[in-house]
Amino acid sequence: MAAIESSTDVRSQLSELVATLPDSELHAALRYLRFLEEEADPLLRRLREAPYDDEPFTPEEEEEARLARDEIDAGLGIPMEQLKAELLGDA
Repeated sequence: MAAIESSTDVRSQLSELVATLPDSELHAALRYLRFLEEEADPLLRRLREAPYDDEPFTPEEEEEARLARDEIDAGLGIPMEQLKAELLGDA
């Protein structure tokens, strides 16, 4: 039976492997690792799997969206980690 490798060993092997890749393959490797990273994020996965909302915005919704963008521009937004915790029920 094969021994279970520690995550440190696996990270080291990944680093060595990436260092040997030809330049022409680096972007593909990065895209794949980013894909794996996104798959591990439950919030991104839920957003990606949510049904598409094709209903047009009402004037009230347009105004609410504008106000929200203004708040974000003013630095009044909710930090991503807090948002994740609230949406995923970890709060």
